[in-house]
Amino acid sequence: MTTVGLVTTFPSSTIPIGGVATYAQSLVCALRREPGPSVVVLGQRQPHPEEPSTVPAWEFGWSFQESLRRSLDEHPVDLVHLQYEPFLFGNGAAAFPALRLPHVIRRRGLSCIVTLHAVPFPSLMRGSGRAPASVRAFSAMYLRAIRWMGKGVDRFVVHESEQAESLNEIAHIDETAIAVIPHGVQVAERAVNPRVDRPFTIGTFGFLTPYKDPHFLLNEFHALRSSMPDARLRFSLSRHPRRRGRRSERRYRDIMRRAASLEGVETFEHVAERELPAFLAACDLIVLPYRYAVSASGVAATAIGAGVPVLGPDGSGTVDRFHGWSFPNAPGGLTAALARQSTCLDQMRDDACALAEEHSWQRVACSHRLLYGSVE
Repeated sequence: MTTVGLVTTFPSSTIPIGGVATYAQSLVCALRREPGPSVVVLGQRQPHPEEPSTVPAWEFGWSFQESLRRSLDEHPVDLVHLQYEPFLFGNGAAAFPALRLPHVIRRRGLSCIVTLHAVPFPSLMRGSGRAPASVRAFSAMYLRAIRWMGKGVDRFVVHESEQAESLNEIAHIDETAIAVIPHGVQVAERAVNPRVDRPFTIGTFGFLTPYKDPHFLLNEFHALRSSMPDARLRFSLSRHPRRRGRRSERRYRDIMRRAASLEGVETFEHVAERELPAFLAACDLIVLPYRYAVSASGVAATAIGAGVPVLGPDGSGTVDRFHGWSFPNAPGGLTAALARQSTCLDQMRDDACALAEEHSWQRVACSHRLLYGSVE
């Protein structure tokens, strides 16, 4: 039987680790429910992963590659599956060792699959969005790095067809080396029951990242209150686990201070996973306050799994393919979408439940088993 080494961050019981860690945990649980390849989770050494079966395998930063190499010597596998996101394994120049990992894996005679959790959409690269030139320049550099990384990769996995388009047309990765597997959704045993005795309630949650614009959401909600004075916003924002500098902390505090000053806004800091069902049960709609079109995120997947629909920027992959689920990222765009969709919540909930079943972790795990078999 094939043994897959899953290189990833993994949830810890001590501090929040980030969305990739939660994704990996859900994927592993789904893979282990059915017969198939044996999966060895090669997680971070600090903070220690909460699951006892996880191997504390790698160190953050410059020691990443060497520490993982030693772990692979101690825990032999047939195939390595790397969960990759910029700066997931190191900051600044120390992020480069992770880009070299597929080449190291190939020299060991092993197959390598890389899931890319962050790939810029073609709309951003073509300048049709609101992204500044500096963001497009960084994205172009990132795609060039992925092209170089791809010389050691058997298959890339992305969550959206638009991301596959970027890899093929911009990074020049052969389309046969790209697999599109949607972000998994954990279907709740009981979907959220809408409450008719509450005002229209919007929610948002997740980690603070450079590509999110919480101020835009706050501006649009403030404008919405002029026509819907009873509207409410449950505003949760978590400090990013790898962005803890003074600048990031100042930005975080400024956003939370402003949110708390607005009428109709209830603020929360980090909402732990066990607390999310109650948080979502109090919301009619979750807003994804991204600056640009994005792939289906962990925030969207969590909400949809609970039967709560979402709103994201125009062009955002799966979300954009549902009528009314997106908004133009321009002044007044989100305000108008919220007002419009407040009258369509029943249809949106039906769409959310259908999408949850279509993208269930069981189906996502099945796609991964087939992928593993194709590169053995």
